[in-house]
Amino acid sequence: MVNGHGTGILIQRTCRVTIADTGQSFDCGTGMTILDAGLIAGLGLPHVCRNGTCGTCKSQVIEGEVDHGWVRGFAITEQEKAAGKGRICKSKPAGDSLVIRTGEATVST
Repeated sequence: MVNGHGTGILIQRTCRVTIADTGQSFDCGTGMTILDAGLIAGLGLPHVCRNGTCGTCKSQVIEGEVDHGWVRGFAITEQEKAAGKGRICKSKPAGDSLVIRTGEATVST
């Protein structure tokens, strides 16, 4: 179990996610979206709507796989998914490790 960096929330480690933009890593527990786990870990990940419609959180999967979950067809196309894109507000890791590039990640202090 890992403490969510002073939040008092415990998450079960199931996947190690690395943000290629910054080199930061965090654990993503079972059933958690990549965005939620990253925010709990204190990372500044790009997002606005959190429901898969705005496109702000669209990221490139560099290594590993994701379960895209439910997203609107206009939010991410099948071609984008096939090219390794994913919405981190709805996507969950589908393995033990994942490397993504957000293009807008920031280091939180």
